[in-house]
Amino acid sequence: MIVAKAVLLELNKLLKLNASGNEQDWDIELADYKRVTEFIDIAYSANLSLPERYAIVQLILASYDDYITNKGNDEEIWRGIIKVLDAHFELYVDTLNYWALAHETTINSIFEITPQVRAYLASKNDFFI
Repeated sequence: MIVAKAVLLELNKLLKLNASGNEQDWDIELADYKRVTEFIDIAYSANLSLPERYAIVQLILASYDDYITNKGNDEEIWRGIIKVLDAHFELYVDTLNYWALAHETTINSIFEITPQVRAYLASKNDFFI
């Protein structure tokens, strides 16, 4: 799903992101591992449109990937992410498959979050290799 610029601008305001409005990879550029739990809470509790949900999940996954790099894996945070994912799973399949890197087998060529995303997709029977 391509997220409209207007949706991202609204999320920038809601999340108080330091965005220029011209980000090419909004989720990657604005990922913030220090705010990942805040993003999860907003995704779970805010009244968001489907495009807003899609975009915030992209931001959450990028932020958690950075979190793992900086702090290590945190099962409580991951359970929070799963709770958000489970609420609208079908909406996020393409994003999850992106992070899963299904055809990549070299450990040095995957994201930090890839093993968890793969396990989650496998539990949903939607992991395609």
